[in-house]
Amino acid sequence: MEQQEQLRQLNADIVAAEKRNSALELELEQWQDETFVQAQARDRLGYVMPGEQTFRVVDPETVLGEDAEAEPEQSGVPGMADAPWYLALWESVSMAGQAVPGEKPAPGD
Repeated sequence: MEQQEQLRQLNADIVAAEKRNSALELELEQWQDETFVQAQARDRLGYVMPGEQTFRVVDPETVLGEDAEAEPEQSGVPGMADAPWYLALWESVSMAGQAVPGEKPAPGD
C-alpha cells in the first residue's frame, strides 16, 4: 500500500513538473519575440524608443516632501478652471488642433 501511494505521489509530481516545464517553455518562446521584449522593457523599466516622449502621472496624494504641500495646478485652459478634468482636456485638444504652427498664442489664450 505504501508503495502504491508513493507511486501515485511520484506520478502527480511528474505531471506537475511537466506542466511547469511547458509553462516555462512558453515563457521562453515569448522572450524570443522582439516585440514582447520591447513591451517588457517599456513596462518594467520605463524605456522609450528614440524620439518618443514619456510622461509620468503622479498622484498628488502619494507625493512626499515639499512638493506634497504645493497646491495642485489649475487648468491652463481659459474658462475651464471649475470644469471637470475631461472637459478641460478636450478643450485643450481642440485648441491645439486649431493652433497655427509657429504662431504664438495671444495673452489669455
